[in-house]
This record gives sequence, C-alpha cells and structure tokens, in this order.
Amino acid sequence: MTERNCDVVIVGGGPAGSALAKDCGRLGLEVLIVDPLANEPWRSTFGTWVDDLDDRDDAEDLKRTLRVSWPTVHVVGARRHQLSRPYGFFDNERLRSHLRDAPEHRSTVQEVVRDREADGLVIRCLDGERITARVVIDAGGSRSSLLARQRHHEGGVQSAFGIVTRNAPSTYRECFTLMDWSVVHRDPSFLYTVDFGDGSVLLEETSLYRTRPIDAQTLEQRLIGRVGVDVPRESVEHVEIPMGWGVPSFSRTVVGFGAAAGFVHPVTGYSVAASLRATRRVSTAIDRAIAAGLSVEDRVQHVWEAVWPSNLRRTRALHQYGLASLERFDGHDLQAFFDTFFSLSTQDWSDYLRIDTPPATIARVMTKFFARMSWSMRLKVMTANPLSLLVGR
Repeated sequence: MTERNCDVVIVGGGPAGSALAKDCGRLGLEVLIVDPLANEPWRSTFGTWVDDLDDRDDAEDLKRTLRVSWPTVHVVGARRHQLSRPYGFFDNERLRSHLRDAPEHRSTVQEVVRDREADGLVIRCLDGERITARVVIDAGGSRSSLLARQRHHEGGVQSAFGIVTRNAPSTYRECFTLMDWSVVHRDPSFLYTVDFGDGSVLLEETSLYRTRPIDAQTLEQRLIGRVGVDVPRESVEHVEIPMGWGVPSFSRTVVGFGAAAGFVHPVTGYSVAASLRATRRVSTAIDRAIAAGLSVEDRVQHVWEAVWPSNLRRTRALHQYGLASLERFDGHDLQAFFDTFFSLSTQDWSDYLRIDTPPATIARVMTKFFARMSWSMRLKVMTANPLSLLVGR
C-alpha cells in the first residue's frame, strides 16, 4: 500500500473539479485530483451563455476555449423568439488544457474517514493508495455516492436522445436553437439543435424534466419525426441528467462542489458556468480554513458555507418551486410558459437562469413572470408542491 499527503483532494476531474484544483493551486495549496477516468477525454457537450464567464479573472482565456459561439439564440414556443444574448460551446480539449494543471491519481475512492490523531482525513482508494488530506472535495458529478441527498427533494431527470450528423437539413444549419416546442406531445419534449460550424450538426430531442424519464426509443422516434428523415449519424448520445435534487446534506467529512453539490440548475440542467464562477469563493474558503488551523469539522463546515451560502440556499428553494410547477404543464402550457418567460427583459430571464443570483432578485423576476401568466397557468403554479420551498441542510 502506498501513501501520500496533501492539503486538498478533489474527487472528480471534470470541469468543476479541475477549475477548483487550479484555483487552489494558485493559492499555494498542494492539490491532488483522484478520478478513475483521469487522462480520459471529456465526452459531454458543455455549453454556456458567454457572459456567464465574465466574473472570472480568466474570462477571456475561457472564451478562447469555445468551439463555436452564436450572437443570437432561437427559442420556439407558440411563436418564435430571437434572443440577443451570445451562447457558446466549449472545445473540450482546449477547456481541459486550460483548466487542468493539478496532479492526478487514476483510481476510485473507496471511503473517506477521519484521522483523529492527525485531525485530518484519510482517503482510501480501490488500488490500495492511502491519501491523507486536510480537505476533501467531491466533484464527481450528480451521481456521486459520497454525499447524502435531501429526502424531501427527490429529484427527476432531464433526458435526451441526440445525433451528430453532417447531413442535416438546411433548416438546422447556421443557427443555434435552445428549444423548439412547436410539436406538441402528451409527454412534452423539445428539439435542441447546434450547428458547430465544421459541417457537423447536433440534433437532440429533449425532455425538460420528469420524475420518470421518457425512454430513448421514444425520443429517437420523435426526433426522426421532426427532422422528416432518419439522417446518417456520425455519433449518437443518450443523456440523462439528474435534476431537482436539493442541496446535499452537509457532510462532516466531505464537501461537495459542482454537480455533486447540487449546482445543476433545477430548471435548465446547466452547471458548468456556475461551477466556474464559484471556484474563487470556495478555494479562498479552503485556504483560510487551513491557515486558521480549524479542526476537521470546522474546516468542512466553513467550506460548505462557501459552497452554499445561506442566501443561495434561499435562491435554490425558489428555483425548486419553479421546477415543481413545470412538471404540471402539458405541451401547450409549456409553449405559453416559454413565450411568457422570454418576453421578460433579457436581464430578468438571465438572472433567473443563474443559481447564484440573490434570492430577492429571483423573487422579483418570479413576481413579474407570474403577473404575465394566464389564469390557468397561475392556478397550476399556485398548487405546486410547497415542500419545494424547504431548504434543508
């Protein structure tokens, strides 16, 4: 059995874990990333509103890692909307190269336990490696098993079936469509399309949120029906993103970060930009907790409060309520919902789509939105599950 010591162990080397490791390293902390897929390419498609990167010191460098960006975004409800807010998709290799500068250990974490004699933490890996650390961060994604979820916030899934093709119809070229609800189904889903600018186009049928996801075969048939032909496929993906989970219970040993900490937006499923924005406050909290000589329990609590400050937990409660309302809507409701949502000012709907917007701002946007809804939609919103407003710890 081998053993090593470091200040911070980050479990998970995706964009969130890599970005946090980089910021911790800049503060002089000794960091190690533990990931069973270390050195493997990132295979997910990571997108972001371009201005959501502006809060980072390296915003311009991050923007240069984008594979493609669009100055306008299309949304289709019962009518068409052209949103004048740039959106981009990362080139995974460029993003990884920019973020990843911490050493890595390719293994799976078996358990994290207290080392009471050294007042530290011990990480035991399946390959026999034993690592001691002052702080352990779980950045292993939504399905990580290192953290407990809130039972009253049982979540659902955003599911999608997509193809990448070089033979897409001209309708789907030279544009980015965030969502197209023009085809109404009993169990609603929408079309999401991206022309990457290199001849390849992603066409994806997506179920926004359901407790029980729509199966891949159904989504595939809907996609073929929309496109009008089963086009040749360069690659195929079936995605299921856990959504709607509450803030994890605050563990006394491991701190969550990124999707593992519940950074997935309850309504959109986005998490990468939110994670990138949070690295500064979280790495600073880690550095200060270690420098102050706090006990393990106090260090963990201090860092958790940076991951999920009390005001952002209130923001999450408001977003959860919005999500509980969405599942009550049929296809026509969702057309009207997004027509109304995107009739708000760009600033208002942009604020709502961030998990780190102050709760007073979210409440103000929700009030404006509610005032513009039809009475039938208001009734469905008012009868949504009130347990969504609980914020546990």
